[in-house]
Amino acid sequence: MAKSKYLSRKLLDHALGVQPYAVPAQVYLALFTSSAGLAEGSLANELAGAGYSRPAVHMAPAQDAATGAQSAGAQNIEFDPATADWPQMQAWAIMDADTGGNVLHHGALPQYGDPPAYKRVFTGDIYFIRAADIVISEE
Repeated sequence: MAKSKYLSRKLLDHALGVQPYAVPAQVYLALFTSSAGLAEGSLANELAGAGYSRPAVHMAPAQDAATGAQSAGAQNIEFDPATADWPQMQAWAIMDADTGGNVLHHGALPQYGDPPAYKRVFTGDIYFIRAADIVISEE
């Protein structure tokens, strides 16, 4: 999991009294075929079509952790049913809008099985991510 450059700048400006950061009223989870460009805020590899849309994400209040603080998902995250096969997904991002917007945090999707592999989503599947699989950390 990593913080985007956009969010790093906003929080630094806020903490130093340069400019207040208005937190989004709601955040959303986006899925990507690659993590390339997410730190810079690129949405080029986000899924599109085939029933895909960003669901709202509800995070638990931050708790102390060994190296700082962390927040995990407060509930499982469920996507709408796929209307066609989705390309293989590898990354997620917490976004400040349900379309477009800014990357706040991003990370790799969990892999399952032996050998580990990213889950595939086919027509009619409902993809979900367990709340515990989305963890945001701050050092």
